[in-house]
Amino acid sequence: MQGEVYPFRRPPRPAAALSAGVSADEERAVELWNEFSQRFGQPLLMLAAPLIALATRLLFPARGYTFAEHLTINLYVLGLQTLLVTPVFALASFGAAVFASAYTLCLILILAYFVWVIRQTLAERWWTAILGGMVAVVVAGISYMALVLPIFLLFARVKGVAVV
Repeated sequence: MQGEVYPFRRPPRPAAALSAGVSADEERAVELWNEFSQRFGQPLLMLAAPLIALATRLLFPARGYTFAEHLTINLYVLGLQTLLVTPVFALASFGAAVFASAYTLCLILILAYFVWVIRQTLAERWWTAILGGMVAVVVAGISYMALVLPIFLLFARVKGVAVV
């Protein structure tokens, strides 16, 4: 243990310092997920745009937009999402409660903007925009996790940690 370098995570805490009800294996899994997210999060996040474009293409075929047009619309929304979320992370230094409140508000604004864009471009009625937007986000999220989880499990295996 002496002289071991921890480039992406803190050194392990002694068992007495663990949070109540959290095992050392659970804490190691969380640390491994954080390392995985730091190293591969941005490239893997790029998978979200085509997945949500596919979801909106399947949910809103009536207007006749191609997949490329759906991808363009969703990339525009994701770009605005990045602009909205970036300053929120600066609020993390003010404490977890402030960050959580600001991040929740930001997510609500992003979802509302996404629904508005869908209404303006893809849906003919508000209720279809709201329902379709929610379904598109859920479908894309589940698809994204279905792609990312096996990659994370492979990463954990390479690191020599049995997560499941």
